[in-house]
Amino acid sequence: MARGAAAGLIALAALTIVLGSPGETRVASATGVVYTSGSDVDTWDPIFPASIDPNWSTTVCTSTPAVGLGAAWTNPHKASSFGTNAHVWQPGAGFTADWINAWGNLSSTGAGGSGHSWTKYSTTVTGSGAFVLNLLADNCSWIYLDGALAGFQDATTLPRTYPVTLSGTHTLEFIIFDGGGAAGGMYRLETNAGTTFTDTDSDGLADVQETQLYHTDPSNPDSDGDGVSDGAEVLAGTNPLVDPASATLGATAWQGQRPYGPVSVSLSSPSPIHGDTRYYNYIPSPGVPAENSPGWTNCGPGNPICPNANTIALNQVSRLAAYGCLGAADFTFYQAFVSIPWGTTISQFSVNMSGADDGARVAIYNSAYPGGFIFTGSYIYLGGAQSTTDMSSAMRAGQVNRVVITQVDDCYSGNNLNSAQIFLNGTVIAPPPSDRTPPVITPTVTGTLGDNGWYTSDVNVSWTVTDPDSAISSQTGCGPTTVSTDTASVTFTCTAISAGGTSSQSVTVKRDATAPVATATAAPAPNGAGWNNSDVTVTFTGTDGMSGVASCTAPAVLSTEGAGQPASGTCTDNAGNISAPATATVSIDKTAPTATATAAPAPNGAGWNNTDVTVTFAGTDG
Repeated sequence: MARGAAAGLIALAALTIVLGSPGETRVASATGVVYTSGSDVDTWDPIFPASIDPNWSTTVCTSTPAVGLGAAWTNPHKASSFGTNAHVWQPGAGFTADWINAWGNLSSTGAGGSGHSWTKYSTTVTGSGAFVLNLLADNCSWIYLDGALAGFQDATTLPRTYPVTLSGTHTLEFIIFDGGGAAGGMYRLETNAGTTFTDTDSDGLADVQETQLYHTDPSNPDSDGDGVSDGAEVLAGTNPLVDPASATLGATAWQGQRPYGPVSVSLSSPSPIHGDTRYYNYIPSPGVPAENSPGWTNCGPGNPICPNANTIALNQVSRLAAYGCLGAADFTFYQAFVSIPWGTTISQFSVNMSGADDGARVAIYNSAYPGGFIFTGSYIYLGGAQSTTDMSSAMRAGQVNRVVITQVDDCYSGNNLNSAQIFLNGTVIAPPPSDRTPPVITPTVTGTLGDNGWYTSDVNVSWTVTDPDSAISSQTGCGPTTVSTDTASVTFTCTAISAGGTSSQSVTVKRDATAPVATATAAPAPNGAGWNNSDVTVTFTGTDGMSGVASCTAPAVLSTEGAGQPASGTCTDNAGNISAPATATVSIDKTAPTATATAAPAPNGAGWNNTDVTVTFAGTDG
């Protein structure tokens, strides 16, 4: 399932570290001084994280969690296939540097013969100042410097370039994953000059680091809004996506799993004791399960390896009946997550146990120790002290610390870990209640919904409050309510409390069930007799005291002669209510009357009068 852009390329990955001037990070070219690591590069196998490998998908190719870093890499041997012959970048990658090749089937296949291959190269690099890391991988790869992710190539054929700052000698680990077939890689270390990286928000992290490695906002220097820049948080080892002030002190309940069967153990001088620390060297590959391993199950009633979520309470018949005492080991793993607020002074941290048969050890995982840290004083022995040494120096405030107990049974006389409790600064950190989620509140709003979110009838508001894990201990504002009068805005809030916490939901209602009032106005106005002798335009306007008028009927123009002509229109408000019609009655006469004049007495035959004459005028109009 390889995705190489070049035909026949099964797994390609490359590393280039280039020295630039202080404050400037540059891209590789083919003119720099080349330093080959030669036989100092180790290859590790068989190297698949079984909890990740079984079902290949591109989701494996993510920058977090630290894929492969904590896997049980074994059998380190020199990467003899490293040579000095040149190999250009894959066509179209945009890089010009030549390569020192490491090529061949140096990997192992994944769990169950899946055909997936994993390979890790390990070496040391030395330098001081700003460097450049160029990556091209198929299907994906990760590069770590001293256990911290410095470069990541996802499941694409697009190249990645990252800035790196070195100071002295560092351990570099280069992990390659391929979806099928053999895995290979290329490696180059050179000094050179080139172009600078973009840091849009000036927080000390290049945009490519923010988008690909830390998933912060490259346009916001403080992604979590805690007053500390993303770059400063990365430098301090805190999470730039979580406001430390929002963290609360607490621990999750225990989870457990037993992924392996018993293994034979052969310990010579000195003779082994119960819980011997050398037993832990026999943990089967890939070792301690990753925190996101699907094998973890919550401790509690019904879980045979940890029936108590708070204290584990392992008490089982040993599975070592077929082995001699101290000749085999059976491992069970437990994990919990301890959240410590930013600024907390961690003066003491320990895990107190009882009945640890035959032994146990504690490892701490956080940003400072992504691969886990095991104190010498974290080992518990049968018959010995049942409390770990103070491990506070490994804990980190402002983040979640993973605590892992590895319990070992080495003799067929029972398999027990009666109790395990986490102590911070002398106080037991109890797990949260079994209900870890607040109630679910669902509002129901019924009524006639008009336009623009307005209701045009009475509105009924009711609530459904549920919590499948615990009883609802309190409800406020969750009763049914009816809105029967017009209102521009009224908000109802339901708040409910259960053992899982508090939740609230709000709904806002707008009601306008009153239609607007429309008015019709004729222009020009009629004369005193109620008549117009020209065209008349009737305009419609409206008023609305709640949602406001949205529209009215367009103006009507009357031009036909006649008496008592009506023009009607309506207005609609923003809720969708329509007014009663408004009407204007118009009379129009645009035709002049006809006038006649009559003289009395009438003239003689010659057209003359010999007396006064009265002329009378009369008219007609249709």
